[in-house]
Amino acid sequence: MSRRFLTLLTLLMFQAPAVALQAFPATKEELAMMPPYCSSPNKSLGKACHALNHYCAALKALIRVDKYQFQNPVESRYWLERAVAAFGSVLDGNWDNKCPLKPEAQVKLGRALLRQGGIAGASAGKALENFTGAMAIQPKYVPAYYALSDYYIQVGDHKKALSVVKEGLKYVPNSKGLLRRFKKLGGTTPPTPVVTSSKADESSVKKDASADKKDAAIESTTNQPASGEESSLQQAPADQSPKPKIGSPTNPWCRFCPPE
Repeated sequence: MSRRFLTLLTLLMFQAPAVALQAFPATKEELAMMPPYCSSPNKSLGKACHALNHYCAALKALIRVDKYQFQNPVESRYWLERAVAAFGSVLDGNWDNKCPLKPEAQVKLGRALLRQGGIAGASAGKALENFTGAMAIQPKYVPAYYALSDYYIQVGDHKKALSVVKEGLKYVPNSKGLLRRFKKLGGTTPPTPVVTSSKADESSVKKDASADKKDAAIESTTNQPASGEESSLQQAPADQSPKPKIGSPTNPWCRFCPPE
């Protein structure tokens, strides 16, 4: 009888933390690391992006994967399983391709699958499908090219990695992160860029590229100053040139010209 009790107690000890952690809501620190719509229950991105709460749960799980990675590997693996399940649930729920979060979700799911099963695991093929699927929906989504080229670099296929980077540069020729990878992988002449369809497409790409800060850390860091300069120029008054202190308005360098 005592042996059965000890067995049951042991099972509860291992299962209880998982149940408790699963129901544990996001902390303020975690919400600060997540997109704004995760902090607003009533926030909506339209019918194309339904079930945002499940997507936010997946993001929360990823944060905890890193949090417990060295502190408690068992909990880290648990949250990795939760992240994979949540991302899969959202994408299997027929998210419309018009949803701007779908490419991001596919890349995050792909990376989580590789992290869970390894680059040679059974889930590797599914991960690659998600990376290429993100590219098909949004060809200018830089993190997808990062993720796929990272995979080929890890398996030692630098030729395929270079091919992926070249494909990305066709759509995002000014990506400093992709250009660095291109040169590091032995590339010499960048490919001919694909003509963009519209300005709206360009703004969508910038928004997508900044959405996944971890996957596109290089891109977002290098582009940050340029964005700031551009916005400051747009907000500046039309005429900010300093008035000449010497000479005349038409010839400010003439010290002894008579005033006009």
